[in-house]
Parts: sequence; structure tokens; C-alpha cells
Amino acid sequence: MSFLDKLKEKYRDFLMKQYVKNAKKQGLAGGSYVGSSSKAIVSDGATMRLDSKTENLKQLIKDSAKKELVKYLQNPEELLKDLRQGGVTIHQTKYSKVILSNIDEEEGFIVGQEGFYAFKLNMLLASFALQPFSFSFKTKPMFILSDEKFDIFLFAEHFYKFLAYKHKLSGLDFRSQKKCSRINKYAPDSTSVYEKMPLNDLLALKEAVARNIEAVTFAAEFTKEFKTSKKAFDNMKNDGTSI
Repeated sequence: MSFLDKLKEKYRDFLMKQYVKNAKKQGLAGGSYVGSSSKAIVSDGATMRLDSKTENLKQLIKDSAKKELVKYLQNPEELLKDLRQGGVTIHQTKYSKVILSNIDEEEGFIVGQEGFYAFKLNMLLASFALQPFSFSFKTKPMFILSDEKFDIFLFAEHFYKFLAYKHKLSGLDFRSQKKCSRINKYAPDSTSVYEKMPLNDLLALKEAVARNIEAVTFAAEFTKEFKTSKKAFDNMKNDGTSI
């Protein structure tokens, strides 16, 4: 089992045990969480996952992401161009870190923001002349990237999340992703934050963590499989070798 798989299992086991613990503490004999693509049921301390749909979707997304990314290995910038032409919002800016740190997010794909986070994002994007100001408390999902040279292998993680979002995998809603990003930023080593969490929030967080780890795992596997071949292609091209 890889390090990423072990990490995923660690989070899964911890969050599910905390769910059962919280259920007992709150005097609940049973409870359930229903996401867009999975369901979990707790009854008398026993947890059952009903997520065959999730597993099938995950494989579909993985295959689709790989197929699409491979098409752009030799001309990565064309991927961003085609995404934009398809109506996807992509901002490439030297101010990406400034913008994202203000909404508790990291570079890459971010789900649609809501409330004050959306208002701040709209204000920041307008301040840096990336879009006209919109007095709105909602935003569309989008990519916010640095203006450095585009790296398709780093982008693979975010592309996976983008496709997972389009396919409505659980854990990629605003509340779940924001809770995950805020815990990672402000309390990465705290366990007390989970003890007071409502049961549905805890399971939603588990789904968000799973999606994030799946995206990183996909990017690592994609890089391992294709980066060497791309480097060889680039070397031949630079040397003037016939391909």
C-alpha cells in the first residue's frame, strides 16, 4: 500500500470512528449521511458504506481525466485554451496566492464560493483587473492559477477535481471543501475540532478529504506514467531528431 493510500485509510478510519463516538455522545442509536454519490449509515455503532456509485464514478473520472490530459502532453497550453472555449473560468495571475489566501483556498480548482467568501473573491478578482466587479454572494467554480509556466503534471490534480465536481461526486460542495481547507490551514493537528462536529458535517468532511486525496493520487500516478515519455519527446524535439 502506497503512502497516499495509507494516508487515505488513516483519515477514513479516524473520521468514521469519530462519527460513531459522536453518535453515542449525542445519544443517537443510528444516523445517516447522504451525499450526491454515496451514503453512510450508522446503527448501534456499526457503520456501513453504500458507495458503489461513487466507486464507479471515480473510475470513470480517472479514465476520462487521463484520456484528456494525454491529448495535451505535447501542447499543454492548448488544454487551458480549450477549457476556456468550453466556458470554464480560468484566471492566471501573479496575485493567485494573495487572492486564494484571503478565501482559505489553494491554487488550482476551487468550487463555487458562497456568502462572504464569494463577496471577497469577487472583490479581489476585480481589484486585480481579472473580471468586472460583481456585487454577489455566489461565484461560479473556477481555476485560479499562478502566471508561471503551465505544468500539465501539476495541473492533473486540479483537473481531476474539476471532473469530479462536474460528475457531482460527494465532498465537492462548498461547505465540505471549505471546512476541509480551514481545518488544514488553522488546525491541522487538532482532534478537538472533530469532537464537537455534527455527524453530517463529519461525514461530509470525510468525503471532502477522500476527494482531495484521490486527486493527489491520480496526479502522482499520471506523472509517474507519462513524465518520462514527455521528457524524451521534448529532448528529441530540441535535438532536431525526427519523430
